[in-house]
Amino acid sequence: MNYFEIIKKVAVSPGINLKEPQGFDTIDPQINKIKIAINQALKSICSCWDWNFKIRKTAIQVVPGTKDYSGVNGKITNIYYEKDSDTSIELVFNPDLQVAEESGTPYSYGIGFENIVLTPVPTEAGNLAVYYLTDNLAMADDLLTEKAELELATDVPIIPEKFQDLIIYKAVLNFFSRPSKKEYPYYLAQYCERLVQAKTDDKGSLENTSSIEISGRQQFNKRFGRL
Repeated sequence: MNYFEIIKKVAVSPGINLKEPQGFDTIDPQINKIKIAINQALKSICSCWDWNFKIRKTAIQVVPGTKDYSGVNGKITNIYYEKDSDTSIELVFNPDLQVAEESGTPYSYGIGFENIVLTPVPTEAGNLAVYYLTDNLAMADDLLTEKAELELATDVPIIPEKFQDLIIYKAVLNFFSRPSKKEYPYYLAQYCERLVQAKTDDKGSLENTSSIEISGRQQFNKRFGRL
């Protein structure tokens, strides 16, 4: 579903009972409230679990004598220094940036001013393979361009379509804003049930991910205390 389709489903949900909007651009305060509720729901769902659909990989060219490299828009799970086609070294996270003044083959990394800082300072060219959990929550309709949140009518959530009913349930709960609404318990029960199902499905999908991605998730969980 795209953003506008989600808006329409939330608008006509029992308990809200608005007329289905005919256009995305509107000054209707109720529809604008729904838009806010949807993006709040998307953020809440994406941040409550280290979902596999959030895993991304980027490559960074290593320059001899340069220790600082641009960070990523998300939480790093693991980094590999690829010296050549036959050599791949998994870097260990080290918060002590003082040792970064050494020179040699990188074996660890830290984060300084949102940059990735290699230790030791590399003396040879290579590449970094950086795996991370993206902070972006949406994509343009080309399904290639990621965005911080849903903005345009044709934008789509990064959440797979099979789980997107979670957005509707949570958005309705956010729209109600208080549990005294008589429909609140129904949507809360539906949301909680589907969230458990989605987490179970996502956990099972680890079997279909690469060994590097699994390793990265395990390191991330250990480092940040996630279960």
